[in-house]
Amino acid sequence: MSDEITVTIDGEEYETEPGKKVLDVCRENDVFIPTLCEIEYIEEPFGGCRVCLAEVETDRGTQVTTTCDTPIQDGMEITTDTGEVKEGRKMAIELLLSEHTGDCVGPCSLECPASTDCQGYLAHIANGRPKEASKLIKEQTPLAISLGRACFAPCEDECRREMVEDPLAIRQLKMYAAEVEMEDPWQPELPEDTGKSVAVVGGGPAGLTAAYFLRLEGHDVKIYDMMPELGGMMRYGIPDYRLPNKLLDKDIEWILDLGIDVETNSEMGEDFTLQELREDYDGVFMSTGAWESWIIPIEGKELSGVTGGIDFLIDHTLGRDLDIGEKVVVVGCGNTAMDVARVAKRLGKNVTIAYRRTEEQAPANEEEIDEAKEEGIEFKFLASPEKVCGCEEDGIEKVTCACMELGEPDESGRPKPIKIPDETVEIETDSVILAIGQNPDLDLLEEEGLESDDYTLAMSEKFRTNFEDVFTAGDAVMGPSSIVESTGQAREAAYALDAYLKGELESYEVPEDYEMPYDYVHEDEVTEEDLADYTDKPRVEMPRREPYERIEDFEAIELGFDGEMAEKEAERCLECGCLDRFDCELRAYSDRYGAEQFTYEGFKHEYEIDESHTRVLQEPGKCILCGSCVRTSEEAHGEGAVEFVDRGLKTVVEPAFGKPLSEVETEILGDLAEACPTGAFEEKIDDTKPGPHESGIAGRSYCTGCSLTCPVNLRTVNGRPVRMMPAEDKVYQRHLCDKGKFRTLPDLQNRPEAEDELLKEVEEILGDAFDVIVSPSVTDEEAEELKEISEKGKGTITSSLRDKTSTADLEALLEAEKIYIDRKAFGMDPLMRMFVMRARENGAEEVKALEELDDGVAVLTENSDETAQNMIVTHEGANAEGLIEMGITEKELESDTLLVYGNIEDLKGDTEDKTVVHFTDELTDISEEGDLVVPIRSWMEKSGTLKNSFGETVELESVIESQLRSNLEVLEELKDLLA
Repeated sequence: MSDEITVTIDGEEYETEPGKKVLDVCRENDVFIPTLCEIEYIEEPFGGCRVCLAEVETDRGTQVTTTCDTPIQDGMEITTDTGEVKEGRKMAIELLLSEHTGDCVGPCSLECPASTDCQGYLAHIANGRPKEASKLIKEQTPLAISLGRACFAPCEDECRREMVEDPLAIRQLKMYAAEVEMEDPWQPELPEDTGKSVAVVGGGPAGLTAAYFLRLEGHDVKIYDMMPELGGMMRYGIPDYRLPNKLLDKDIEWILDLGIDVETNSEMGEDFTLQELREDYDGVFMSTGAWESWIIPIEGKELSGVTGGIDFLIDHTLGRDLDIGEKVVVVGCGNTAMDVARVAKRLGKNVTIAYRRTEEQAPANEEEIDEAKEEGIEFKFLASPEKVCGCEEDGIEKVTCACMELGEPDESGRPKPIKIPDETVEIETDSVILAIGQNPDLDLLEEEGLESDDYTLAMSEKFRTNFEDVFTAGDAVMGPSSIVESTGQAREAAYALDAYLKGELESYEVPEDYEMPYDYVHEDEVTEEDLADYTDKPRVEMPRREPYERIEDFEAIELGFDGEMAEKEAERCLECGCLDRFDCELRAYSDRYGAEQFTYEGFKHEYEIDESHTRVLQEPGKCILCGSCVRTSEEAHGEGAVEFVDRGLKTVVEPAFGKPLSEVETEILGDLAEACPTGAFEEKIDDTKPGPHESGIAGRSYCTGCSLTCPVNLRTVNGRPVRMMPAEDKVYQRHLCDKGKFRTLPDLQNRPEAEDELLKEVEEILGDAFDVIVSPSVTDEEAEELKEISEKGKGTITSSLRDKTSTADLEALLEAEKIYIDRKAFGMDPLMRMFVMRARENGAEEVKALEELDDGVAVLTENSDETAQNMIVTHEGANAEGLIEMGITEKELESDTLLVYGNIEDLKGDTEDKTVVHFTDELTDISEEGDLVVPIRSWMEKSGTLKNSFGETVELESVIESQLRSNLEVLEELKDLLA
């Protein structure tokens, strides 16, 4: 009789064995069930999160229940995606969110219209990696250099460092990173061509951005622009002293090098029509900008001395004659007005800015206003021009302005300027430049059949115009906007057009924040009191040219940070965003089910963050009491590293007796961080600033930190190793101790190659007689080469190993009736405790003396004198068993010259008064004192064979590309030289 039973999941029948839970069967058959408290290899469910709901129908009726603790029954019908189930999951998540604290993403990034990862690139800069910072910026916008110079930096307005002293210089740090990288820029990989083509009309920030992201999707792209050169308002509206054209050209050149075609001096309506583009291309992107200046309806506006601000800036950029006299009045106080006024000042004119509101209400950046004042530009606030006085023959004489006062707030939220009756002020001038705004050329767009909406081009939520194949973004739809606003919107619109080209637009949803990576963002409220313990660190001031010097030409005002200044400034970042931002399961499920932060008003606790440990951070406010860390500690490792404290609303997870993490005697804190589904327990990357940065799995290998050779995944950022994580494995059950998790990852950059000259120097130092000392973690293949090399040296080959190896394997331990444990084995190989626990669970009796063991299995250390017929011996080195079998054990040294191979701790005493050549993948004390250091590949860069304490042979695999020759090649060459 078969023991199998049949269940139905979402309409499909499956066979399984009785005794399982509903969640187990769903997982076996790749049916998704969310869970925040289930630990795969711990049998008993916890049932604390209430997220793993499904509808279950049995002979007793139908109910929505948790799947982790519901036993499977024959004939059971399970439905996982009903509306009631989804709402139940959403409610469970929202209840967790109601008490959750912290920011998923820093407020700086949330305020950035281009969704750039400010915290991420600031961390790269603080860590001395400006090129990685620039790459991170360019993943969100191709205009890194231009934004570094001319962004209005809304991120800085939200920077919480301002509550301590000053906001970070985020824009200027972006400028530093982008300009360091621009001579050797990162090149994104292009996918295969899709066969689709797109015409982009307008080569300003929106058009360039759209072209870039469409090209990255594999489409052919051609930009049409009416001006002689690309750049739009970045070139023709922003003066060189803010954004030098030579730097703008670097951005444009980098974009076009992706294979984007360009046709300049080509104007829609004259050289081509929209209909022609629609016939020739699969899609059209309209980014025609806003090139028409607003003219206010005042008397005298028709006089030849009155011009628009954008018209003036374009004429200046094109080198046209500017007959504006000696005195100039600029109307308006936005950034364009500042640019107009400061250009006129550099042309040697006396400049006055007239503005109908006060300085506090001015839309221009505060920095722009301050610099204009430094340059001698006069401001007339609460002055609204009413009349331009003069005649066509004699020119303009003056501007009459009404005096204003502030009233109640208007629709913009600013106090409304109200005219004071019979009060005016007159300003003598030769010309008037109206810099009060601009708009698209709607007449042209409407002639091409495009519909408008008030002063801009009309579009749908998915950036589509009234033509199904024509999409739009930038000033054409927003009106005059900043570079960062245009590039941010254009990226979103480009992805919408890409979805259209793929036939996926109907289901396409515009993400709120690209690559955050989730739309859901938990936000915290932070006050000055919360930041009171931070030490004042003044903002690093950007070196600038002096006002008297800069008004004489159009050279850049900002001179740039050097590396030391940039790193110092970036280190001021408070790191508001969560370290678990890219991996948080709570955030992922919140996004999936549309959960909201404030649906329920939960009880907010005031917890202190524990930063005492060098590699693990605990933020109790992010804890959802899922029990994963407590159960991992107790049920997987047999320790009580952390526990539940108090009851009810006061329940919290913390180390016993309220100790800080740094005082907890354990080697599994990293494993607790791995078990945590939120950022409550989180690994701190070993860097000045940990980021966080999105990391990818480079590959699977084995940890060489001890003789258990636990399976690991190495995570990298830009090819640089940053984290060790336990790999999926039924035996090791995705666990990893701190010796492996937090082992020092070698710096793989800028290591000198072991070239012929270096190896010849090694040969000269070694001479005819030398000993070889070998790390117990080298591979069998390396050890064989070293044995042959030692024969050339007429000395001995030795290690720290005693001649003591395992005689039993893991299966024998797990099936043993009796076991004997040397507790020091847990300190040497911490995960051994986990296997001993399993043996106990399987019925093994632990005896107190070896004499009582009979045919059982002993777990011993390499250093003890105890032995047993059936024993598993723990070692410090990953290949100790293999080396002992090869005879490479502890021996007396014979020579005064040593070849040390690998990383060996506590070796100083053996090397005093000796000549040392050290082959190593990291600089340790012994390396620094060696007479010669030869860099070799680390465990993550090499392949080879190891034998662990269970007698298993494992194949070490290279998981990242190395800039060094293989270790075996180096040893082969050295062997030939010594011959």
